Amino acid sequence: MNQERMDANILLCGAARVGKTSLINAICQQQLVKSSAALDCCTRKLKKYQVEYTEHGHSHRTIFWDLPGVESWNETDVRDQVTKLIMATKPLCMIYCASPGSFAKLGHVKWLVSECAGHNIFCALVCTNMWAGKTRQVILIEFRDILQKIHQDVQPLKVNNAIYFDRFGLCTMVNSETYVDDDIGIRKDPSGINELIFGIAKSLDLERRSTWFQVVAQNQSFSSQMTVEFSDLSNVSVETEMTKNTTKSDGQRCDTKFSDFGMESSEISGLSTWDFNTSQFSSSSPSSADPQTIANNKTQVAYS
Repeated sequence: MNQERMDANILLCGAARVGKTSLINAICQQQLVKSSAALDCCTRKLKKYQVEYTEHGHSHRTIFWDLPGVESWNETDVRDQVTKLIMATKPLCMIYCASPGSFAKLGHVKWLVSECAGHNIFCALVCTNMWAGKTRQVILIEFRDILQKIHQDVQPLKVNNAIYFDRFGLCTMVNSETYVDDDIGIRKDPSGINELIFGIAKSLDLERRSTWFQVVAQNQSFSSQMTVEFSDLSNVSVETEMTKNTTKSDGQRCDTKFSDFGMESSEISGLSTWDFNTSQFSSSSPSSADPQTIANNKTQVAYS
């Protein structure tokens, strides 16, 4: 009997050596197989990272499509190739990576995000290797400004290290692997991955969110954290949990549990029924995007 296979496609962009592979390995908690790939729709060579697992009689395959050398493309190439890739793969989202010490052409990032927005593709702009330099906040601000220019009618929401633009995009910082600097005696454990996973999940519509959870189903750290959160809610009403809060030393209000991820009560109600074994849950579907286009900007920034 042939197994039913479920594919999930994700666009992956960013310069070389910014930690893209480390990030997707951390998200999936598996070693993805790398290969070159060609699609009839694209004239540019692609890199493909994929992983496959079987569960409950279903085969799940995740493919990350990397666009190498996109930083050297002109606007026409970026928009044309990204559009064709989106039409061919129907991706869940686009993840763009930059890190301290890397170069980012802001115009290219804007073209990518604008094109994805035009096709209602969620964009996660991620500062990787966040402890490798002092410019992580600069990168985050640049990412925020790009999303703000494209989604001018959206009021951004900052939650911890992430900035959300409703159902359209987010920007955040992560540390995918343990960072060690023996010269100055610094050691930083991996951080921000679960928050990124959850941030993307809560921003996607029902169908895409379910598929995204299939992508991360083998990530035991994330599954365990979410299972504990759901268990804590089992004997407490959603409204009670959402109104419970603590006060920081500076007097600012600090909501607990799911509010750390910027969750609304209706979203918690839906996500609290999530079953990691069946990859099913109930939640409300968000409205579709109506993005605005933006003017060209060919600024190049060095993050050091």
